[in-house]
Formats: sequence, C-alpha cells, structure tokens
Amino acid sequence: MVAHISPQMAVLSGIGKYCSHVLARGSAAAPKHERYPSWSCRQYLNPVRGPATFAFIGRLVSTKGVHVLLQASSHLKAMNLPFHLKVIGDGPERRALEEQTRFLNLTDRVDFLGYLPVADLKRALADVVAIVAPSLSGEVFGLALLEQMKEGRILIVSNIAPFDEVIGNAGMKFSPGDSSALAQRMMQVVANPSLIETLGVRARMRATETFGLEEMTQGHLALYHARVEKAHNCAH
Repeated sequence: MVAHISPQMAVLSGIGKYCSHVLARGSAAAPKHERYPSWSCRQYLNPVRGPATFAFIGRLVSTKGVHVLLQASSHLKAMNLPFHLKVIGDGPERRALEEQTRFLNLTDRVDFLGYLPVADLKRALADVVAIVAPSLSGEVFGLALLEQMKEGRILIVSNIAPFDEVIGNAGMKFSPGDSSALAQRMMQVVANPSLIETLGVRARMRATETFGLEEMTQGHLALYHARVEKAHNCAH
C-alpha cells in the first residue's frame, strides 16, 4: 500500500483484509545543499514585487475541484489583491472551467496552459510560489504534491486524508469545497510573503526526510526481511 488510507479502502472492497503494510512512495530529492533548487522566493520577497503566482496541476475533472479554486480566485480579485493563477492540465471539464473563468471576469488573472511536457512544465512553474490542490475526493497518494514539496513550494490543499498524510504540517489546508476558506489561505500567501520561505523550507525538509528514496528502500527491505524471517520460523 502507498498510503494509510489504502488499507481502509482495501478492507472495504474485500481485498487485503487479512494483512496490509504501508510503504510510501519515495521521491528523489534535489541536492540538500540547494536551499531553493529551481526557483527563489527572494525576488518575490523584495518590496517591489509582482503578483503571487499560484498553480493547479492535474486532470480537469469535477473531483479535482478546480471550479472551487476559480471561485476562490474571484474573492481575491474582488479585494483587488495581486495574484495570478496557472491551470496546468487538460480534461473533459476544461471548456466549462474556461466558461466559469469568463463568467467570473478572471481572464486577466487565470491562464489555462493545457498538458505540458516535463521541460515546459518546469518553465511554467518557475515563478509559481504555491501549488493548490482543491480535490474533493478520489485521491490515493499525492505524488504530484510530493514532487513540488521537494522543490520548496507552498502547498495549499483540501483537507482530505491522502493529502494530509503527504504534507503533514508542511502546508496549508482548507475544508474540501469551501471556496471562502481556500481564498483565505491564498490571501495569507499574498499578504505574508515570508510564508513562502517558512513553509517552503518545511515542505522540502518533509519531502526529503519522510519520503526520500532511502526511506522507501529501507521500508521495503525491512518488510522483506520480516517476511523471510516469518516464513523461516513457520518452516521450523
């Protein structure tokens, strides 16, 4: 299993009700000596700064909650706060979400970039300070979030079990579907740029120390050794 929620789902479905083990996926971290691996908050922390740039990365389906993110963005614009949002990904809801963007008068604040290859994605994220994951349901393990954590970006996520397990106290959370609560989290980033460094460093440390490849490897080895020892004892 890759997350603690998975065994619960497995039991409910009748799979793995006798025994299950959680082995979280690992992610190769950027070199530890790099405090800000591919971007820096220093430019944003400068008193003369541009708008805070947020991003969503994922498939555009209703369960991902992008419509909630757009509604939250409209709250920020109503308060005349400087921000920009990049929606990265594609899916059956794209046309409806673009229409919602026009209806909310957000076309000057929101860009739909579609699916991006790895190199283009890295360029698109160069000025992004926070990743927003407003999923309503249907998640198992936030691997995409983990990848952004190791880059030192702030995470603003809906408070659902799979995301909570990944980010712990290294990000900002809000109730699923609550656009006002999400707007409050985004406002905190806009109003307090120091959060970019504080939470960014915390996220990077958690990704490295809790979900590193070494930790995943050691977890697998420990499980295999335990299984071998149990089989050996049963044989005798």
